[in-house]
Amino acid sequence: MNTDVDTLSAYSNIVELRPTDITSMKIENRQTNRPGMVALLSKGCIHCQKLAENYIKASLALSNEVQLYYIILDKWDGQSVLEKTIRAVPTLYFVSSSNVLYQKYTGAYDRDTLVSVLKNNLSSRKR
Repeated sequence: MNTDVDTLSAYSNIVELRPTDITSMKIENRQTNRPGMVALLSKGCIHCQKLAENYIKASLALSNEVQLYYIILDKWDGQSVLEKTIRAVPTLYFVSSSNVLYQKYTGAYDRDTLVSVLKNNLSSRKR
């Protein structure tokens, strides 16, 4: 699979956000009762491209069990509070069922690990 971060928009179960959609570490204007993850990415980042490929694979494996989001930081001006906290890309955060970003993900970015983490950890952590 040849994937870049723009490819994520082709998948209906992966939702693109703007940095301004996140205020005080909460995703605003999104109504879902599913926990999930948000990926903060850059188009020029080779690690982001590899993550995008595995993010798509994980979303297909998990179907409607979790909600996946992403933000392509290159599209924005860097003025949001969230962007100012990013030290490297890709950066991933867990998202609770109430849309709160509650923990930075620091594990591996391969498909199997993402699926396992999302299934095992997020479904039991509905906040």
